[in-house]
Amino acid sequence: MYIVIDGCNVLRSGGDARPVGDVQKKDFIARLGSYARLKKHIVTVVFDGGFASRPEYYTEAGVTIWHSGYDYSADDVVKRLVKEASYPFETLVVSSDRELNDCAERHNIVSIDSVVFKKFLQQALSMNDKRIGKKETSEYVVYGSYSAELDELMMLGAQNVVDKDAYNKKNKKHAVPAFSTEARIKGRYKGKIERRLERILEKL
Repeated sequence: MYIVIDGCNVLRSGGDARPVGDVQKKDFIARLGSYARLKKHIVTVVFDGGFASRPEYYTEAGVTIWHSGYDYSADDVVKRLVKEASYPFETLVVSSDRELNDCAERHNIVSIDSVVFKKFLQQALSMNDKRIGKKETSEYVVYGSYSAELDELMMLGAQNVVDKDAYNKKNKKHAVPAFSTEARIKGRYKGKIERRLERILEKL
């Protein structure tokens, strides 16, 4: 999977008001590199600023790092990467910026909230550390909750839960009703966006 990350947006998400400095960026890039190797993802992170007027990129720790340059913004670079994505159905944009979320949607690309991604990142690295016997040393704390889109999906699933025993007793059959959560999980009654979002989240 190809993941395009709005770097400063992620680092400032969840109530973290600290200025984004070079040390914080390098630590984040190192963690992204570990995550990319662990999950076999192609990861690109975009930051504002840089020493040139135009966007520049380089690779470090297996991660492609873009700096927007002083004539452009990170949003400009993310939009460009979204438009140029070769496989939109296998691409994920990470940002809490509504404009970037809308841009991704227009190009058939799924996006998730920065806080959600930080949680998945933390969980993946923590589980790997436990597997190899390391202690958790992360300085990142996840604040807040899942995005409104995910909450909506969860609520939708809850609304579709039915009492199967009552249903079967009333209708004298043991088949799972078509509108149940169980049937939706099988993919027959999910919308395209739901199915794609679910597949993306399973890979994080």
